[in-house]
Amino acid sequence: MTRFLHVCAFLLVASATAQNATVPAARVRIGTWNLEFFGNRKDNPRTDDDVRKVAEFIRTTLAVDVLAVQEVGTLEALQQLTQLMGPSWRLVLGTTGMWRDGSGGQRVGFVWNDQRVELLQAEELLALPREAEDPQTGKLPIFHRIPVSAVFRARNGGIDFRAITVHLKADNKNDIDRHMRDEMSTRKRVAEMAALGAEVKRLFQRNDEDRDLVVLGDFNHVFVRERSTETPTEGKVRFDLRVPLLTEWPDFARLAPSKPSPTIRWFPESIDHVVVSSNLQQEAIVASLAVHGPFTSGEPTDAELNAWQKTFSDHFPVTIDLDARQDNDQGASFAPVVPAHELRAGGWAAASQTPAAPAPTRTPQRAPAPTSAPIPPPVEMSAAEATSVRLRIGQQVQVTLVNGQTYDGHLVTTLNVDWIQIDLHAGNVMAFPTHNVLSVLAK
Repeated sequence: MTRFLHVCAFLLVASATAQNATVPAARVRIGTWNLEFFGNRKDNPRTDDDVRKVAEFIRTTLAVDVLAVQEVGTLEALQQLTQLMGPSWRLVLGTTGMWRDGSGGQRVGFVWNDQRVELLQAEELLALPREAEDPQTGKLPIFHRIPVSAVFRARNGGIDFRAITVHLKADNKNDIDRHMRDEMSTRKRVAEMAALGAEVKRLFQRNDEDRDLVVLGDFNHVFVRERSTETPTEGKVRFDLRVPLLTEWPDFARLAPSKPSPTIRWFPESIDHVVVSSNLQQEAIVASLAVHGPFTSGEPTDAELNAWQKTFSDHFPVTIDLDARQDNDQGASFAPVVPAHELRAGGWAAASQTPAAPAPTRTPQRAPAPTSAPIPPPVEMSAAEATSVRLRIGQQVQVTLVNGQTYDGHLVTTLNVDWIQIDLHAGNVMAFPTHNVLSVLAK
């Protein structure tokens, strides 16, 4: 760890510790935090005491009302966290970003204090494309972690707003180390922001749509105006420092702290951001924006950074206050969610509820296929039926999602009650949660 990183990390937030942890009733505090493999971190896993400290930090030090979260490994882990935060805390969590074997992953979602704000609606933006046109490769896979959108309203009857949490494509460390850049990942991030921008533009074309919108999360990207004169390691320049992400977002602005601060341990630039629409800029109290770090005084040591990461994360949370006294567009409304994409609140109480019994599965013995078997006609089945039938690994199938998108590929694993996984081409495997699957066409 270089001295420059130490100094930048120290600049994190003397202001965060001085900031009053009690949010005035006239404000709503929102924030974002990448929780670094929360619930499934294999290296140096968190203890129950660590999880309690994370809950206390969010509830008291951040004193946040709505927190966008990234890298959540399991629903159970986030339920445990909100339970420790108290009976008024709730959550919504997306379904994508999971590992191929379904053992964990990097989901995105929100936690919020239901005493201070209410959730009006939430959905996973499953209509976003999963591929983008690319002049170099033809097609780029994008949105391994599909953004989650949620609409909140202050309990005092004032401000309401839409929040979208994102976790864009990360750089490949090997490419950074070898080539000092990862152009492929940069192009994916730009494509993801362009696609999300098109979706927001579509929303804003709706009559009377409420334009109070904030996009926040782990962008894995340094914004062009924040280019550092010093670089993270050995004079290497990050490729994406010259690539703006908001080209397709003319009515949005990224809010920055008064002093540039890192939001991740590993290099001095910010990669976790808060981007707001021109409408919401009227309510955003920019001077309140803070990056919250582990230090209060003195130059931080590697031991202090290690202790912070062990309990909390390798990222540092970002918060900002909104003026909640009034809604500047009281006649506006929010586009309703697509029913098949809706996410329901799963607050702390959900952790103690008895889950529904899983659908029974059949594992019939398969007879050896005859050497000259006739080719059967295509068989279409619902996702529920597909999960109870053991199809052949390697079989050509077509998966149709509830949003109408279709994917052709070879079945990678036997189907189970949670996931359908297919190989699109050359090892490009996609996993679909079965509740988002309309049908499976076995060819």
